[in-house]
Amino acid sequence: MNVVLACRGCCCGTSKHPGVDHDAQLAVLGAVAETHPTPCLGPCRWSNVVVAVDTDDGTQTWFGKVLDPADTAMVACWLAAPDHNPLPAQVHVEARPADAARALQLARFLHRKARA
Repeated sequence: MNVVLACRGCCCGTSKHPGVDHDAQLAVLGAVAETHPTPCLGPCRWSNVVVAVDTDDGTQTWFGKVLDPADTAMVACWLAAPDHNPLPAQVHVEARPADAARALQLARFLHRKARA
């Protein structure tokens, strides 16, 4: 996975979760992968949402309810592992096709922009 999207839309990354250090979450994820805060990615019932995207083949892994440092560390460890196994089931979620399509488009755009 080469791009991580950290939703910071209507529910994620906002005062809805006052106990979450959103800046620290971005720093932890950014230490292991190219990470971008994004507008709403769609599945608000799972906020805070983090999506790992391979911009070459479109593979996506969605994580929901990433609300504390342990969850963030679990996702970061998974991102840093060369084989991305085992998947942290506690926070793994399935995305709707429309959300996945939007996330892929956004990830590819942000990745190109970061490389420019």
